Amino acid sequence: MGDYIGVAVFWSPLYMVPAAIGIVPALVTLRERGERTFLPDWATLYLPFLVWIVFAASLNRPKSLGNVLEVPMLGLSVAVTALFRNLAAGGRRDRLVSWLFLLLACAIAAAVAMFTPLLPE
Repeated sequence: MGDYIGVAVFWSPLYMVPAAIGIVPALVTLRERGERTFLPDWATLYLPFLVWIVFAASLNRPKSLGNVLEVPMLGLSVAVTALFRNLAAGGRRDRLVSWLFLLLACAIAAAVAMFTPLLPE
């Protein structure tokens, strides 16, 4: 588990940059349109990365430096879900939509951790 603390520290910028490029403008656009943003909208910025770390650590398959591409792919997929969240906004159920997109982003993170094979260094 100690290896994954290092992964969280050193690989988090690889996740945060693509994720923030999609999430922050999407949420700022929502605010400018007068829509409300909720806690799950902002939790989408980092929670899927934590889900990825937990699943990667629990699978007893150590991730190598060859798997470094998983993290930016995860960040891009979370950014795309944030853009879809922005398109789905504007109804009475914005809070529900916000939670659903957070669950979708976490499910994508778990799937990436489980189904990406161990790549050679």
